[in-house]
Amino acid sequence: MHICNKITVKAHEARLVYNLNEIMKVLTTIATIFMPLSFLAGVYGKNVTIIPGAGTPWVCCRMLGVMAVIFIGMVLCFRTWTWFQAPEPRTAMLQALYFFFCPVK
Repeated sequence: MHICNKITVKAHEARLVYNLNEIMKVLTTIATIFMPLSFLAGVYGKNVTIIPGAGTPWVCCRMLGVMAVIFIGMVLCFRTWTWFQAPEPRTAMLQALYFFFCPVK
């Protein structure tokens, strides 16, 4: 196999791995946001009376408020940590590497 073809294949594989990492980052973020909400919904979905606030008429509205605060807080944290931004296009860097190692004749 010619050296240019090997470099092209490696560059393509690197791009695929990068895309897969970005997809996994998004899925992890979504799972992290919804995990505490699912836990609270599971706990307060039980028909027991020993849970704090289970006998009050506004427990549903209160729990929805708590869940909304948790959701908004986690989304703001992830936006602060720049986990919700689009990835940078790296195709220009890969093309530059390709043309550096495989000059056009």
